[in-house]
Amino acid sequence: MTTTLRALLAISLAAFAWHLLFIGDERHFLAAMGNLALIGLLIIPVMMGVKVNIFDPFAFFTAYVAIGTTATAYLIAFGNSYRRDVVMDGRQIEFFMPAGISLSIAMILVGMGFAFCSQRIDLRRFLPQDDLIDTAAFRFVSVVTVIISIIAIIAFIDSTGGLSLDEISKKRALELEQDGEIVYGNAGYVRLAAGLASSILLITLARYLQSPYRLRLSAKLMIGVLLFISLIVPFVASSRATVGYTLISLLFVYSVHRKISVRFFTIIFTVIMIFFSAMTVLRTAGQVGRTDVQYNPLIALAESGNGLSISGTAHIIAGVPSRMDYKLGKTYLTWITAPIPRSLWPGKPEVSLGKEIKETILGETVYKGGRPPSIFSEGYINFGWVGFLMIAFPFGYLMRLLTRSFNHYLTYSVFSIAIYFPLITNFTSSVNASVSQIIVRILADLIAVYGIYFAMRLFSKRRQTRSQSNAHQAMSRMAYRTLPR
Repeated sequence: MTTTLRALLAISLAAFAWHLLFIGDERHFLAAMGNLALIGLLIIPVMMGVKVNIFDPFAFFTAYVAIGTTATAYLIAFGNSYRRDVVMDGRQIEFFMPAGISLSIAMILVGMGFAFCSQRIDLRRFLPQDDLIDTAAFRFVSVVTVIISIIAIIAFIDSTGGLSLDEISKKRALELEQDGEIVYGNAGYVRLAAGLASSILLITLARYLQSPYRLRLSAKLMIGVLLFISLIVPFVASSRATVGYTLISLLFVYSVHRKISVRFFTIIFTVIMIFFSAMTVLRTAGQVGRTDVQYNPLIALAESGNGLSISGTAHIIAGVPSRMDYKLGKTYLTWITAPIPRSLWPGKPEVSLGKEIKETILGETVYKGGRPPSIFSEGYINFGWVGFLMIAFPFGYLMRLLTRSFNHYLTYSVFSIAIYFPLITNFTSSVNASVSQIIVRILADLIAVYGIYFAMRLFSKRRQTRSQSNAHQAMSRMAYRTLPR
């Protein structure tokens, strides 16, 4: 992956230099700013020789920048499509230039934070211990968890429109009435129960792959069933990112224990593109009534306006505080009310800022979805330019801190894999979600994994003696001390 980042940096530098030859043309200036954001992110880590794995959070974040900032800059500058008009929202090209410059500065700080991190957290006291779980307890709790997930999936589909072709892969929500108006809820607890299948999928696959032998047919069938169950809710709820990350998680877990073949990678990548394209077409048909639009799934990523969106950033910079007042940190606290069901408190604060941004800044009608900010744009919504830039260095630092802290434990702890992958994907997806949303998602995943672990311990017949416990701790300390600093 390090070689790929070097190549990407070289391409971005060449493209940046070429566009500067046409600096009088605003289209080329915007495209140059899109490349400058990638250059700012990559140049310091590449120059310092920081090693990056394909499944490191920095790799995911780089993809977000390439899609949301660089590719969308090209779309706005040189594109000609229906989605370009949606992304631009009637603005001229020069409207997006300040966002390109601001994101480029922020990306330099993110790259610095990532490259300068040399610390790691000792996680021994916090991670589950696999040796306390016996096979019988593992199988029993896994079966019960899958049953709970299936019941939750049925409940979610039934309460959000039912199973019909017209409702497949559309934004779904619970419809609640408040003062004669319809309020939409996320069915958070039902989704949490349905998501248990995803945790079991990672844990089960990691447990199978710990064996050096090839997977048996029964194991492959089990993984296939768990994968199917894990994809149902995100597919019918039109959560393209969740579908993509669920499929990528298979590659991640496999890479921890085995070498990924080009064939296996190609199959997973192709399936991801098929799902993304199909869900994009279905969502467009549901939202704007257009069924004649054909989507290239790669181009559709830039056309979505998601990722580290240069378009969304520009609209927020222009709309705060003229259309939306500064929040002064309030958006970072709305996760506290998230555990309260909307059925009990229909008017509780929105965890997401997306709907308010869509209604207040963009002046669009809000239905079920919104226009979520990035973690940097949310900083601007709260504290202006200080908030936009002050989060950048710590964000990059935390990305590498997570990687350095977990890498040691992934090969021998199946539960650490189920914690780490959702943690890094949720963390990096803060480029397209509010901080409170990310906190809720991370807590939900941690509750799922630790709930499964403690249930397995409860039904496990193993009883660790004091001498065994001391031996385990001594080996863990020894292994930790041998890690390169």
